[in-house]
Amino acid sequence: MLATSPISRQRRWELLVVILGLAPVAFWVVLGGRLLQPSNIDWLMTGDDGGQHYLGWEFFRGAPLWQLPFGANPHYGDEISSSIVFTDSIPLMALLLKIISPLLPTPFQYHGIWLFVCFLLQGYFGYRLAAMVTPHAPLRFVGTALFLMAPIFLFRISVSHYASAAQWVVLAAICCYASTTFRARSWFALLLCASLVNVYLLVMACGIYVADLGRRLWCGERSLKPVVRDLTVAALACLATMWVAGYFMASKYTAGQGFGFYRMDILAPINPGELWSAAIPALPSAEGDFEGFAYLGLGVLLSIPFVLRGGQSLTARARQASFVVPIAVVGVGFALFALSCNIAIGGTEVASYPVPGTLWALAGTFRASGRFAWPLYYLVMCVTFGAVARCGPPRRAMLLAFVLFAIQMVDISGAVGELHGRIATAPAWQSPMKAELWEQFAARYDKIAVVLPAKRYDDYLSIGHFAVSHGMSTNGVYFARVHQEKLASATRRIRTEVLEGRYEPTSLYLFGDDDLWTAATSAPDRSDFVGVLDGFRVVAPGAGNEEWNGATRPLPEEGRP
Repeated sequence: MLATSPISRQRRWELLVVILGLAPVAFWVVLGGRLLQPSNIDWLMTGDDGGQHYLGWEFFRGAPLWQLPFGANPHYGDEISSSIVFTDSIPLMALLLKIISPLLPTPFQYHGIWLFVCFLLQGYFGYRLAAMVTPHAPLRFVGTALFLMAPIFLFRISVSHYASAAQWVVLAAICCYASTTFRARSWFALLLCASLVNVYLLVMACGIYVADLGRRLWCGERSLKPVVRDLTVAALACLATMWVAGYFMASKYTAGQGFGFYRMDILAPINPGELWSAAIPALPSAEGDFEGFAYLGLGVLLSIPFVLRGGQSLTARARQASFVVPIAVVGVGFALFALSCNIAIGGTEVASYPVPGTLWALAGTFRASGRFAWPLYYLVMCVTFGAVARCGPPRRAMLLAFVLFAIQMVDISGAVGELHGRIATAPAWQSPMKAELWEQFAARYDKIAVVLPAKRYDDYLSIGHFAVSHGMSTNGVYFARVHQEKLASATRRIRTEVLEGRYEPTSLYLFGDDDLWTAATSAPDRSDFVGVLDGFRVVAPGAGNEEWNGATRPLPEEGRP
């Protein structure tokens, strides 16, 4: 259903309308404009993953400029530290901005700018796909708007997965696939860019890249030797880029609840969840099925009958097996992986199959398998929009497309309104660490050591913000992945320090573990500060006999057992 001609020069003004009009308007409607202010961190510090992404970047600013890998983030996590990859801090942005970091104010967040760029690129590549489907400008604009407001795109922003909002990578890959000629440079640039954004998107782009090479080989456009060469060069380049970003710094991790849990339910395309449809009620789903969110929207669902009418709307090229089969195999293959080894319908598991041990580790690496529905999702959008755009005379098709788009917008309006309100009017974030003693502790200690460290420490937002604001490092962090051997070693060391009373003199200890807090307060060293400040249980080594604000506090009353 894709046309063969690229965008002509005469249509470049339409791209300006998309870039300067449609995409910014969609961004404003969905998110507002406050998040574009680099100093506005309120919308990120809400307890969702946004705080993780922001803190990862702020700590990375203080890391050495020249280090290997360049994406290493040693002060965020101390012994269990890894890289900006594992805080989902969008390495592409972090690495570029780190070069000019001394010139940037503090605080500085680029995630609002990133989301704006994602809207621009979602609109750009959405337009490219719409232009391949229809020669009529009004229809192209409607198609672009559909991609800009795709529920699967907006949903990722709503759950604070900002790196995953770069679904323009999938759209760009489909554009490259649909090109009349093989675009080696475009593919190379896209894959390298994806490797610095999100590994899931990289794998999806790689799958479509392989499909493109396969179809060019099938139709005789390319021979086997250059195909193998291109694959080898692309693979080596991506691996090198991933190493530079720090992907392999947490290689030994345990996925925990992963593959088979964060899956896609078979009913996901028609299941809007609690917010994403004004007409279709939420269907039952399991806890981890949110990663497989793939609701198409009522307007797209109502477009499916136009596809089923027959093949008269297909272009000659779209009827060719060499064009359809490779991309269909990849899209369906990814969707099957999204279902995982535990297949569910309406939240109820109906079938399961064993995964061989050799493949389990690979599957666990991409444990949120439900995300792999994205390529097929966007292919379905292309096909359904193409069917509507070619269902009759241009005026009739335009009217129908507009009506279906309006239905789509009304259907998801509740979710869009909730997302806009949550981000555009986020309340001012205030640190709970307000006591005057915190400032004096910050001047004395270099680190904040939490007892005990974890992949996600409960108070990581407050502790991380305080630490980075005062030039301290901390192991009170939140990682998407954590090196299990490093975590176990750090846990053993800190446990021993507490039980034996041998605290590091440069570390301020905050206790989350009840048993170890009891041990620390049962026979405290009078030379240590042991107490509770703003709800945080604190041991400050060597600070017990010093005067704090004119009062000697070896053991504050609120800290006595």
